[in-house]
Amino acid sequence: MDKNDWAESWKTHLSEYSSGIPRTGIFIKSYVKGIKKSLELGCGSARDSIMLSSRGMDVIASDYEPSLIEALKEMHKDKNVVFSVVDAFDTQFKPDFFDLVFHNGLYVLFNDNEIVSMLKEHARISAKYLLILVHNEKNKRQKDIFAKKAESDPVYNIKFFEISNLKNLLQLSDLKFKKVKFYKFGGKYDIFFNKKIKGIPNFLYPLREKIIPKLYQIQRWERTERIACLIKF
Repeated sequence: MDKNDWAESWKTHLSEYSSGIPRTGIFIKSYVKGIKKSLELGCGSARDSIMLSSRGMDVIASDYEPSLIEALKEMHKDKNVVFSVVDAFDTQFKPDFFDLVFHNGLYVLFNDNEIVSMLKEHARISAKYLLILVHNEKNKRQKDIFAKKAESDPVYNIKFFEISNLKNLLQLSDLKFKKVKFYKFGGKYDIFFNKKIKGIPNFLYPLREKIIPKLYQIQRWERTERIACLIKF
């Protein structure tokens, strides 16, 4: 997908994605501790950065598409979020500038050599954590849906991953880290984000942010939407 496709895609999807649940932000609050400053790359709607900011985090939400960043600034004038145009290959930030660098679905648009280049850059500017979310190769139903949608919308023409692919990319990047862990993200338990399920009040709704990221971990990989790779430096 080229730059023009990306710009046009977000004009179509921004409103829809902005109204979505900040699942990545909720996941971060569950599994990433002791962070005060974060950078989101390829932020899209920036709903996760906005959520993290509302919980007291110092946040920069970034994308390489200027028109998207301008739209976000206009939409969220009242939010304590810095919206910025950033090149994911050359961010221009100082080493260890953030506690957390994260993105959801960014790497699915690039080849392995490009991903390795970004991995090195993103690790360089993170003092504590790098969180990578990519679409799951084992979820065949999701792959079929994306293939169909890609016929009319290039944003769905993406690369899917297995954990072994991510491990290989980490090895190729030669990153120095303390720990890496893979989590399941997204799937059938997202239904518990709703106040009602088939018209019946959801008794788990008040606990949704605490339990849904944990429930993801007990589902089958074949039913899981994405792989979350959390790297600790």
